[in-house]
Amino acid sequence: MQLRQNLWLIFKEMITNAVRHSNASKISVSLKHRSGKLHVVVDDNGAGMDPAAPTAGNGLKNIRRRAEMIGGKVSLDTAPGKGTRWELILKL
Repeated sequence: MQLRQNLWLIFKEMITNAVRHSNASKISVSLKHRSGKLHVVVDDNGAGMDPAAPTAGNGLKNIRRRAEMIGGKVSLDTAPGKGTRWELILKL
């Protein structure tokens, strides 16, 4: 149950951040299962952000913490004006 709940909360936070903060006109979601691993990608064409800049909320920290709790690897690719791409890889 912990795996399912944390996976859902990670996914929900990625989508929520894209909708609330990115001002994107397009958000893409990809879910793939290959070689015993789940690959989740949430990609937007919005404002992006400086990944080194401090954030006011806990969303980014929560995504990373939850991914670690379930043995997943999460990456964030973003820059101001370049959109945001989250990728989660989880061994099933």
